[in-house]
Amino acid sequence: MKDLFAKYIVVEGDIKVGDIVLEELNGGNWELFEIHTLEDIDNEKQRKCKLHLCTLNVDWTKIHTRETHVPFVQKNGEPSIFQVLVQIPDSAKWVREGDEFDEDQIEFRIYDKGTGFQAPMKMKNWIDEDNPIYLKTIKILGPCGHYH
Repeated sequence: MKDLFAKYIVVEGDIKVGDIVLEELNGGNWELFEIHTLEDIDNEKQRKCKLHLCTLNVDWTKIHTRETHVPFVQKNGEPSIFQVLVQIPDSAKWVREGDEFDEDQIEFRIYDKGTGFQAPMKMKNWIDEDNPIYLKTIKILGPCGHYH
């Protein structure tokens, strides 16, 4: 089992054709599915989702307020706490929920919003970086051998 994995997380925004949504079914259960037509959209019962890179390696020093949501995930039949790191880029089209990654399959990057400077970082430094002028992004190694 690897510490990094892809998981759908509910995000803000209008639902449109092509989006993945969580839909509330009868009985209070929820199911993921893709919106294929405008008629599929039901804003009352659906929540827009995007794939995010998550880790089972939770940094407890950053989980300290009641407002912080620490979700759970089933891994090999056992519930585990995980931390959401960042949204997976739309260009990583081959990534599916549940895919697992080694750290060397992810290129962790920061982008300076003021200067446009970009730099790769080690995962630990990237997670610890709290400067609000930086936008944290990732690229994922694709089956073609390039990062997207």
